[in-house]
Amino acid sequence: MAYEWLSDKPFHFEERHLYKITIPPNALYAYDAYILPEYRMNGIWLKLKLYSFDLMGKLGRDTVISFINQENRLSMNTHLRFGFVPFRRVYGARFFRKAIFREIAIQETGNVASSPSPLNPRRSTGYQTTS
Repeated sequence: MAYEWLSDKPFHFEERHLYKITIPPNALYAYDAYILPEYRMNGIWLKLKLYSFDLMGKLGRDTVISFINQENRLSMNTHLRFGFVPFRRVYGARFFRKAIFREIAIQETGNVASSPSPLNPRRSTGYQTTS
């Protein structure tokens, strides 16, 4: 009915955009979440996030980051509603199997939350615009 992948590796390669996402040592990277339409708006996304926050505590992490395509307004709005803060905008262009990117910082990630904990972690989100 729903899934979300999590990574604690130093980076994740986003194959759709040919973009390497650096994952800070204090963070988990949450990606490719999906909920079947008939199960949406029933608190499942929150349960997925609570699981990731629990895992963060077990791994000694205090931040979760996500990478959201700018056109996915539903996902961006949901992340913002639950306290995620945009920290970087990435513009990209692809030429065959080569890609170029321009990254623009939106906010310092150190100001995302004042008291991180497994129930109140720092949450950050970035998003991608492709052309």
